[in-house]
Amino acid sequence: GDPTLQFSSSTYSVDEGGSSVTVTVTLFPPYEASSGTRVYVDVATADDTAVAGADYTTTTRTPLRFDPGQTEKNISIPNE
Repeated sequence: GDPTLQFSSSTYSVDEGGSSVTVTVTLFPPYEASSGTRVYVDVATADDTAVAGADYTTTTRTPLRFDPGQTEKNISIPNE
């Protein structure tokens, strides 16, 4: 079947005054390096208990690209 995206955690937190939080995204299973297949994923932050502009800096990374054989990408979300 097609690969799925998994996050290293279901929740993320950073202390007030902390600089950022890093979210790790894993592609599982990855496409073999010899396949030539790339995976593109649109990524954006959304408010919940933290609010953009007050608690964190909005992050839009379009697209997040997994090259053939790559399994992980990190997204850094700056804290306000």
